[in-house]
Amino acid sequence: MVKKLRLLIVLLVAVALFRSPNLQAKYSSIYRQKLFTKFYSQVKSHGLDSENYWQFRERFGSGHFTRNEEAIDFLAIIRIASVNNNLTPLLFYKSSNFNSTDSLLLSSDSSNQLESFKLKNKGEILTATDTFLLIKTGNTNYALAFVKPISEMKKVNGLFDYKSSERELIKDYNWYNETWFSI
Repeated sequence: MVKKLRLLIVLLVAVALFRSPNLQAKYSSIYRQKLFTKFYSQVKSHGLDSENYWQFRERFGSGHFTRNEEAIDFLAIIRIASVNNNLTPLLFYKSSNFNSTDSLLLSSDSSNQLESFKLKNKGEILTATDTFLLIKTGNTNYALAFVKPISEMKKVNGLFDYKSSERELIKDYNWYNETWFSI
């Protein structure tokens, strides 16, 4: 009876681990394909919603953020300390199948930056607008880039609070994201 109970517990734990979204995303290309198909369908129907992107990134590949220590300080919140002339990387997200960089981009450079991204990431353009680009770069590889207002970055990532000194520093900038992932 004890052996059966132990076997049942082991079996339940194994099933729970296998059904874990984090483990499925890491080890199952079928699961990642399903997540991508849902995300792509939403993008085609409604355009890029930054909250949907953020959820897609978290579910697709549980990872971790690092910060550009030259551009931001971290106390209880992230504080933007300096910006470059046109592009300032802030946060880097890394997981086994997903990498992205969240940056500040001078508003006047948005179209040039997306064009540069397109030239560096050759492949089939799946979706392209003035502010969003999704490219299939290989059989299972994709690249995407988008430009959104700073207010979207604050809404999606609660780590940013924007004190008055920061608002003045970033007033001419947008949120710019570059992402690469594999299914």
